[in-house]
Amino acid sequence: MSQAYPVVLALGCLAGLGWLALRRDDSAQDGHHAFTAGLAALALGLLGARLAFAALHASFFLGNPLEALWVWRGGLSWVGGALGALVAIGLVAFARRLPPARLADALVIPALLVALSSWTGCLLETCVYGVPIPAGPFAFPTADLFGVVEPRWPTASLGMIATGLLLCAFLLLESRGLPAGRRAAAALAGVAVISLGLGFTRADPALRIAGIRLDVLGAALILGLAALLPRLGRRLTMGK
Repeated sequence: MSQAYPVVLALGCLAGLGWLALRRDDSAQDGHHAFTAGLAALALGLLGARLAFAALHASFFLGNPLEALWVWRGGLSWVGGALGALVAIGLVAFARRLPPARLADALVIPALLVALSSWTGCLLETCVYGVPIPAGPFAFPTADLFGVVEPRWPTASLGMIATGLLLCAFLLLESRGLPAGRRAAAALAGVAVISLGLGFTRADPALRIAGIRLDVLGAALILGLAALLPRLGRRLTMGK
């Protein structure tokens, strides 16, 4: 089994923590608290991603409970990871009496680095592949889960490129003054839109409800949550 995905994902996580470590002394950005929140978001994000995947495949993991801890074997839900990271930010904000919106904004670049590494790992390991399409300049021969190679929609490549462009956009916006929570909400919405749009081009196995992939429904859920984040952040800040 290829180990591309866990290696690339680990590099993305380290890059995100490195970004925060370089800004630990930035009092204007609450650098020290952001690093703490980043560690918590990474821990609860990975936990949430694995637990969500295990819950969706409970019939297998109930018979093999120890394998739920084998994160390196693959099997992560990005929706569960996003929810776990948001819970971590909320807990750190509550414990340190900080506005959660500001902490979330400080974690945008690290979060996008993790998202980019996830798409890159999926591309290298072919754990995400597109539906078959007629041969053409953008239809790359790709193997499916059973080793069948045929021209397919370049889903993982487009996910990596789109997330990379999103990361570049937020790097350019890093110095712009925006209302607290707007940057985090926009980044979360961007990640969800990419997953939502490309979800309809995916052919890798997934659980479905009424014929719709659960990851598509999850992306729609996260997109709706992103729209509520600025308002929720304001309410929490006013309550302090």
